[in-house]
Amino acid sequence: MSWLQGSWMDHAFGQLARLPGPLFVDGLGDVTAVGDEHAEVPDIEVRWTGERRVGAHTLREGRFVPPEPAFDGDEAVFWLVEQPFVWIHLPATGDMGPGRRSRLARPMLDQGVGACILEGPFYGQRTPPGQRGALLRTVEDLLRLTRGSVVEARALIRWLERRGHRVGLTGFSMGGTLAALAAAHSDPLPLVPMATGRSAVPIFTTGVLSRNVHPSVRAGIAEQIARADLDRFDRPAGPIHVVGCRDDAYVPRAEVEALAALYDAPVSWVSGGHVAGYVRRGPLVDVLLSLATA
Repeated sequence: MSWLQGSWMDHAFGQLARLPGPLFVDGLGDVTAVGDEHAEVPDIEVRWTGERRVGAHTLREGRFVPPEPAFDGDEAVFWLVEQPFVWIHLPATGDMGPGRRSRLARPMLDQGVGACILEGPFYGQRTPPGQRGALLRTVEDLLRLTRGSVVEARALIRWLERRGHRVGLTGFSMGGTLAALAAAHSDPLPLVPMATGRSAVPIFTTGVLSRNVHPSVRAGIAEQIARADLDRFDRPAGPIHVVGCRDDAYVPRAEVEALAALYDAPVSWVSGGHVAGYVRRGPLVDVLLSLATA
């Protein structure tokens, strides 16, 4: 099956769950205002704003002032279940709140593997005025989401390590790219990028998600998305295990293979496409547990 044919479930999901409008309706924005350099991040002060039970465990909501606010009034939000080892789960495209990522994390909690789930800038409780749901208005907003998530993940790594935790980075789809970028600018730690590749350019130009890209940015979006290509950055120094979906209609298999080759890392393949790969969480949990308990 070719990548463009992909999984029937991916194509069906792309139609049924299609965003209620185009991405980047206001064009590129001021893409030059978002830098590519990554300096040291400051220490953060967390304030707790809520908690609830997840089985035998406590899920706490925390907030902190982001090192680089995405917009005026922006406040970073995360959810945490503390265990000796904690995976920081970065958001996929349109991923709001802890729901989907907490379902991935939950089977690991009883085995001493916790979760820190970051709300990405521009998503959920961090949606800026004038934005409709997850519909980023400009490509500049996507660059700010990317940069903000990476900087905040690095700040959370330092904060969690000061609390005595061992920490790893993971994410599915865009979250995998964000995790890899954060790992490339951190001290050695485990990394599991899932359903993502060396470059996100094909995702926005030819994959299922490209149907949601506003026509006004199609000519210029590839150059901007390529700023986050993972071969532009150093290889993360810790242990890495790549996970791909065999019939993914969002992320080309060749890009997953290119990422594994770039990192000289093993790759595990999950049956089905992008959507089915996440629904069948068992293989993802197995990989995460193997690195967390190594």
